[in-house]
Amino acid sequence: MDKVQRRLAYSMEHALESDDGVFFHNEQLYKAEMYKKHVLRKLTSSISFNPDDFYLVFQPIYIPHDLDRPKRYEALVRWKNHRNLGPKTFIPMLKSQPGFQEGMTEIVVSQVFSLLKVQLETKKHLTPIHINITKQALNTEHLFSHLKQLLKGVPSIASFMIFEVE
Repeated sequence: MDKVQRRLAYSMEHALESDDGVFFHNEQLYKAEMYKKHVLRKLTSSISFNPDDFYLVFQPIYIPHDLDRPKRYEALVRWKNHRNLGPKTFIPMLKSQPGFQEGMTEIVVSQVFSLLKVQLETKKHLTPIHINITKQALNTEHLFSHLKQLLKGVPSIASFMIFEVE
């Protein structure tokens, strides 16, 4: 009975949103939306409560006449999840969730900063790291405050964090 009630509520909601008040239930569409809702709930939970569920991989960027050593890296975020969903699946889901998109950006910035700080402390050669960021996230006071707090003790790292605005 519960299964039927959930589908009736889903169909009724869509019928009320339609111009003519009519909606024909489509089980595949229903399952796809419920799957997306489930993944989004897990994703937002990871951002809010388990930032260690995210890790970075670094794509090297070379210049054509010097292929021996990367000139910089691009930070690419990955999410540890049971379904092994990649960024092509979970990043677009965040576009409808601005607060969580900012949270994801903060996680990436913090991880890049931590990596650069360790390299600086161990006297390793620092290579610039590019971070993809939206215009909206770049313009938030929260991100600015977070960056200011991170860089307070080690301002030299700022020149190695490069934001690519999307």
